Amino acid sequence: MQFTDTLRLETRHLHRQLDHHPILEALMSPSVTIHDYRATLDVLGAWFMAIESVFYPRWPSDLAIAVKMPPLQHDLRLLARQPVTLVPAALTQLPERPSDAFCLGVMYVCEGSSLGGAVIARHLEKRLQRRDVFQFYSCYGEDLGVHWHRIQRHLNQQAEDVCNAQQIIAGAKWAFNSLYQHLRRFSSEALTAC
Repeated sequence: MQFTDTLRLETRHLHRQLDHHPILEALMSPSVTIHDYRATLDVLGAWFMAIESVFYPRWPSDLAIAVKMPPLQHDLRLLARQPVTLVPAALTQLPERPSDAFCLGVMYVCEGSSLGGAVIARHLEKRLQRRDVFQFYSCYGEDLGVHWHRIQRHLNQQAEDVCNAQQIIAGAKWAFNSLYQHLRRFSSEALTAC
């Protein structure tokens, strides 16, 4: 069994919990609207903005990780038909000095979201009858499979050191929990605003 298989198993419950959050679940609904999509991008944009500012400089440059904010802001601009201002999310319970391996765990979650994003983009294209507002969800295009295999290979190599493996798992768990808590805060704020 490869380390990435163990990582997937160790985080499966967190991944499932996140996938079933109402904000993300709405994207796969047959009745999804442009408003649903725009609201989801607003929420994800705040989280990715915070994550990229802290972690992107720590991810290996040879993995050619795409910065997610430019395509996300592109999509939001087209959806809003005006400039968009996002405020970074507050990242809670972040270790003071995360190790490089912990940062790789966060990368696993962010880059893994591109796989689900490709499925979401295809569904939204059909439901919303648009093709121009999915750069965020398809930032790797046809290279997604090759890119994901490169990420997995790197994680498997780094996890040969047991301490690194534990830290990668810890980073992935933190990232899943961080995004889930961010979505929960957003949901609570939206309910109190009503």
